[in-house]
Amino acid sequence: MITDEINSLPDDPEILSHLSPGAKRSIVEGSHNGMYGLQLFKRYDMPEFERFIMHSLEQVYTEAQIFQSWINKLPKGSSQAVHTHANSVVSGVYYHETTANMGGIVFMNPNPYSKMAMWGTEEGRFFPCTPNTLVLFPSWLEHKTSENRSDHPRVSIAFNAK
Repeated sequence: MITDEINSLPDDPEILSHLSPGAKRSIVEGSHNGMYGLQLFKRYDMPEFERFIMHSLEQVYTEAQIFQSWINKLPKGSSQAVHTHANSVVSGVYYHETTANMGGIVFMNPNPYSKMAMWGTEEGRFFPCTPNTLVLFPSWLEHKTSENRSDHPRVSIAFNAK
């Protein structure tokens, strides 16, 4: 059911992230203010998916209210630089029908001294974009995505809650 809801979404520039081909110009060339206009869950009815997201969010933050949601469609060769999600408490990404060669998400170690360690402490931790998987994380945690090496776009749905 969730897969059907996601697959039925149209190509809508109003809900595409700034990294997605076809995104609205004010999103691509704008600031965070343009990103606040991304409202996938308000524009499209996705009851099963939203129920799943809210149930998952309630496990980590009972007062969570999603205020921003969008689709990422990253083509072959693309990735996203290190960033955080301002003005949010919990963020999430749902990987939809992905494959192993589409990369994944890397959470940076928040300990600045981790770069000085010589044993077992890494600068970041990689999680592959496993199909039909939701990843929740604190919005302040720096993260990036690795390169999509597939010939198909890496499709994910992301959101911020406070």
